[in-house]
Amino acid sequence: VPHELKDHWQAFLDRYFRSRESLKGLVVVMDIRHPLKDYDRHMLGYAVERGIPAHALLTKADKLGRGQQGNALQAVKKELFSLFGDTVSVQTFSGESKQGVDEARAVVNGWLGFTRE
Repeated sequence: VPHELKDHWQAFLDRYFRSRESLKGLVVVMDIRHPLKDYDRHMLGYAVERGIPAHALLTKADKLGRGQQGNALQAVKKELFSLFGDTVSVQTFSGESKQGVDEARAVVNGWLGFTRE
């Protein structure tokens, strides 16, 4: 990515995160097979620096076996903890099998102040 374009997007994101009073949290969606690209780390960092709750969603979990899912989840948790402490939550997710839908919904509902009846 050209440096000029990168600077433009960083400035845009900085303004966006600073000015969006209605922003209650940030969900960063990443493929469980290729997690934590530089962009993912930057987005999570923006949220953490501004005190915005952040949640990492490791998608396509159905493409891996349970053991591989667990290993990937633990590796991502470990790296996120080393970068951001306990400020970023993380979970596995699959739209195909609906794995993790309730957990993701609970995270977002918590940010919005919704409770389950």
